[in-house]
Amino acid sequence: MWSDPSDLQFDAYRVSKILAERAAWDFMSRNAGSTQFTAILPGAVFGPILSPQNLGSVQIIQGLLNGRPAAVPRLGFWIVDVRDLADLHIRAMSSPAAAGQRFIAAGEFMWMADIAAALR
Repeated sequence: MWSDPSDLQFDAYRVSKILAERAAWDFMSRNAGSTQFTAILPGAVFGPILSPQNLGSVQIIQGLLNGRPAAVPRLGFWIVDVRDLADLHIRAMSSPAAAGQRFIAAGEFMWMADIAAALR
């Protein structure tokens, strides 16, 4: 199942992700050999960070912890913990059965307001 990059619900960032995955699969089909490809499609990734830099998503979480914004949009995400995502990558790389497959890495769906409440 593929998302349609011309669907107006997708912003430029999401369209780039759709097109990049398609390009990777196309490349692999044109360059058959011993290299194998597996796609892992994560939801919203949360969890411990490795660097002290203020990345966009980290700033959003920091804002929620600090009670900002005062109101949150009715926006929701399928959540995946960064540690579970890393584990999935390792499993995909070490399992021959994963070759040529696409895996969705997403767990619980949460509304932004529920994320803010859970963080507080």
